[in-house]
Amino acid sequence: MPGNVIIGADRKIVGYFQGIQQIEDLLQAIQDGRITTTRPSKATLKAFIESKRVLIDDKPFRMDRAEDHRPSFPPSLTVHVSPAQGDERGNFGSDTFWSLQGYTLKEAIELLYDVNPIRVQLPASLDNDKHYDFALVLPEQESWDKMQHRMRQGLQDYFHVTVSREDRLVDVYALSLASNATLPPTRPPVDEGMGGSRSSSVTFEAPSSVDEAIAEPKPRPVSSIRGISADGTADEFCHVLETTLDRPVVNETNLKGEFIFHIEDSGGVESNFQQRLREQLGLVITPTQREVEILVIDPR
Repeated sequence: MPGNVIIGADRKIVGYFQGIQQIEDLLQAIQDGRITTTRPSKATLKAFIESKRVLIDDKPFRMDRAEDHRPSFPPSLTVHVSPAQGDERGNFGSDTFWSLQGYTLKEAIELLYDVNPIRVQLPASLDNDKHYDFALVLPEQESWDKMQHRMRQGLQDYFHVTVSREDRLVDVYALSLASNATLPPTRPPVDEGMGGSRSSSVTFEAPSSVDEAIAEPKPRPVSSIRGISADGTADEFCHVLETTLDRPVVNETNLKGEFIFHIEDSGGVESNFQQRLREQLGLVITPTQREVEILVIDPR
């Protein structure tokens, strides 16, 4: 893959880097002896940040192929689940294998059941930070739906749980239209088969410490949002919002069609997101209670 290479005055390769960096800062770090090719682990990340070291690669970037992550198990219909080895994480697969590496149980459930983690209820004994590898290597090709079903069943068997969907009264954020509101700008039709795609991002207030910056992401209140950008329906906008929030988001706008939901990042300046959401997009988000579908995980 295309990349950037740094060569020292001695004509030896110092290292490689991808993308666009502040090249002056990178060269200064090289001159100061602050570069490293050793990627920090979770345990050493705080010390790495405080050392102000700069990470570069010791070899050119190579795009992984799916087969590079094919597990070495003999083909079968068995789903293999085991504690994760190392810090590698990823979702790899083809039409004959599927491998989830370094996933927590809640993250695996989120992916396999297509549900935001805030809508997952786990037993306290399983709601932890342990990471696992999930792998399925098939003797012949199968559809994605069949593979998904096998992975779900393998997860349930390994953790000895049952999975059900229940409607429960819980704390939520309800999204509605403000009175006399101007509708959000509509999204022009896009042929996704011709290269069109959806994108979304949510920015939050900056962490107050290094410890907070490197901690596992936790659900946050809506007041901590600084900006958001999402294309799609109102349902999809709610889905993007609740991915990182501390309660589900319920769509009560009755909006039909696709829109551009964009609120500029406030840039660290104190700014009320709910107020800007109302002023710029005509939307109101209110803490309340509603019955919503929850994915309930129970011990067998």
